[in-house]
Amino acid sequence: MNQMSELGKRLENLRLGQGLTQEQMGRIAGVTGVTVGKWERGDAVPRDEKLKAVAAHFRVSFEYLRVGFDQTALLSATQQEVVVIPSYRSGEDTLIYDARLLPQQRSHHLVYLAIEGGNMGDVFPVGSRVVVDTDDLHLKEGQFYALELNEFLTIRKVFYTTNGVSLEMPGNTQHFESITFPEMNRITVIGRVVAGASPR
Repeated sequence: MNQMSELGKRLENLRLGQGLTQEQMGRIAGVTGVTVGKWERGDAVPRDEKLKAVAAHFRVSFEYLRVGFDQTALLSATQQEVVVIPSYRSGEDTLIYDARLLPQQRSHHLVYLAIEGGNMGDVFPVGSRVVVDTDDLHLKEGQFYALELNEFLTIRKVFYTTNGVSLEMPGNTQHFESITFPEMNRITVIGRVVAGASPR
């Protein structure tokens, strides 16, 4: 993997970790979603000022985004740079993940899910891995959650309504399911999505 594609991978992982579309990421950087796609594929290199805007938004260093590590951050021997996350479906499969891309106050109860269906758009493309905090079961407005819904495992963005919740498909505001509070037993909450990794 060359330096351009590694930069693209870091940008894509940050974007997926917050459940953003390429268009939303573009607004952060002051470019179009198409340009973000080119960055992620390694077809174009972002200008420094654009990369600094992204770094500021995601609270990572510019140097980390540009080259993959921050020489100014001296990690102590007790700090982990990677975490090993088990699969939700099978405890034997694991995902090795850059700990710097996880929330600082992260749970020790993380699992990952593989995105297999093609209906998650460019937020979670097929083959992506989403990291889920199984301790975080209280639905929060505007956050993505892994849910068992109608006997299927899915990722949905949660919005509260006057009499229940609206569960929106990632990247598709037109596709949602409304569930009233009395119907909430139809949902099993696996946990909140805290990070993501693209297959590319």
